[in-house]
Order: sequence, then structure tokens, then C-alpha cells
Amino acid sequence: MKKPENNEQILAMIALSGQILLESGAETNRVEDTLMRMCHAFGLFEIQTIATPTGLFMTAKTDDGIHHSLIRRIRSQDIHLDRVHAVNDISRKLAQKKMTLEQAEKKLFLIKNTPFSKYRIAFAAGISSGFFCLLNGGSPADAFVCVLLGTSIHLVFGALVKRQVSSILSIFLGGLLASFLSVAFVYLLKFGDTEKIITGAIIPLLPGLTIVSAVRDTIHGDLLSGAVRMFEAIFVAGALAASVGIVFKAFYFWIGA
Repeated sequence: MKKPENNEQILAMIALSGQILLESGAETNRVEDTLMRMCHAFGLFEIQTIATPTGLFMTAKTDDGIHHSLIRRIRSQDIHLDRVHAVNDISRKLAQKKMTLEQAEKKLFLIKNTPFSKYRIAFAAGISSGFFCLLNGGSPADAFVCVLLGTSIHLVFGALVKRQVSSILSIFLGGLLASFLSVAFVYLLKFGDTEKIITGAIIPLLPGLTIVSAVRDTIHGDLLSGAVRMFEAIFVAGALAASVGIVFKAFYFWIGA
């Protein structure tokens, strides 16, 4: 029989896995399935898990006859699919008895605490902005401006999130910055297409993956998670639309159009 403290260690490790998955943008049904597999790998039974975008709830019975419950509050979310893949790999190795509890813990702490290069991510966002501008009919010059704007805006957005500014407010401010810089660039230099540049610049801020996750959660019967993600996507889209509209209205009022 495992010692009680070992049971607590097992449950804490499993809860950390779920927390990393939710914070990295995994679907709730994937999180619940992963936790169930990990629990079975350690001989736990009578397992119940509920995962939502804002919290994780889990209860399981150990071989000492005691029911254990854990709650994890999810305060921030981002898209890190490599972390999702890494946690799933740990789950598979635990199920196949190819990894010990201590090894899994060390690996999870490494996954959670390894920082990402904010400049590399921002540059990738800028590149995607440039290509979306081209796809939308923009010129190579417009795309180059989008690369610069997309990179800068993502750096500002990351700085706001790091200072615990709400994600919706951060996206609203990012949309304001993107629109203002796009309009100012075209107006001052008399060069480029404002609409194409703005469209490309705000693309990385759009909640595309959030909408997909909302639909998938709803299809899998996770109505609460699906509704939460869909409302989040609606608010984000509304914030972006409002920011662009405010800048255009202010600009046309200023130039007397």
C-alpha cells in the first residue's frame, strides 16, 4: 500500500498536469481524459474530473480507502501547444510504466517554468501579420509595415499581460495601437493601404483558436466551457472592433473629413 503522503504527491502531480494543459490552451475534454489516464496509471479509482477554462476540479479514491479532492484555479491562459504535447507525452509514458512519479514531477516543473523567448514569438506574430496582409491583397510594402507593427504590438500585448492587465483590455489597447500606427503611417507618408495594414496587424490578436476550442467543447458536451470560450471570443472581437472604430472616428474628426 502506498503511503498517504505519496498519494498526496501523486494527486498534486496530476493536478499540476491539468493546470499546465488548461493554461496552455488545451481543450477541456482533453484535460479530463489526460487526468483520468494518469489516475488509472497510479491505481486510483472512483475518479471524477471537471475542467473549465477558469478552474480544475478533481476527486479520486486511493487504495487506503480515502477520497481526495483537489481544486486548481486557472488565472491565465495562452496558446502553447508544445506544452500540451509534452504533458500528453508524460501521460503516455506513465500509462506505459516508462516513467516514475519523481521523473514526471521534474519534467512537469521544467515544462511549467521554462520561459519562452518573447522576441521570437513577437517576430513570428509579425511574420504572420505580413503574410495575412498579402493574402488580403496588400502590397509587399504593406506587408513589411505589418511585420513591424505585428511584432511591436505583440511585444506591447505581452508586457501588458505580464503586468496582469486583463486580456480583453490588453487586446483593446493593442487594437488601438495597431490602428493608430497604421493610420499615422499612411497619412504622414502618403503611402500604403490603411485597411490592408490594419487587417494584417490585428490578425494575431483575433480569437480564432478560442472559437475553435469553444465549438469543440460544445460538440463534446462541455457546454459550460464552450459557452465561456465563446463569450470570451465575442468580447475579444468586440474589443478589437471598438478599438479600430475609435481610431478611425477620431482620425476623420481630426482631419475634418
